Amino acid sequence: MNTAKASQVPVFGFHQKRYVYAQALLEGVGITQIKVYTNSLSATPYVVPGGITITNPALQDYEFPLNILAQRAFVEVSMPGQINFSRLILVGAADTWNPIRGRNG
Repeated sequence: MNTAKASQVPVFGFHQKRYVYAQALLEGVGITQIKVYTNSLSATPYVVPGGITITNPALQDYEFPLNILAQRAFVEVSMPGQINFSRLILVGAADTWNPIRGRNG
């Protein structure tokens, strides 16, 4: 994201963010596994404990807490069988305690 856009949408700025909550619209039958990778797809992911048991049709959005510190977050949703993944909202803001990593590498 460019600098002008980052100033309009601060959560997507250049500093670290704290993602605290997520909401997803999922449809299918079974238990989904949700993984959140921080900053890189090769990082060890945070796995939502127990996954989420979904139904078809979905009666509501599924909500789950997070506590992830990252500059970028990548989300993987998987389950055996068919899944309809329509929407994902991550709630986050510039981290109050660690806005800058303080080191390179």
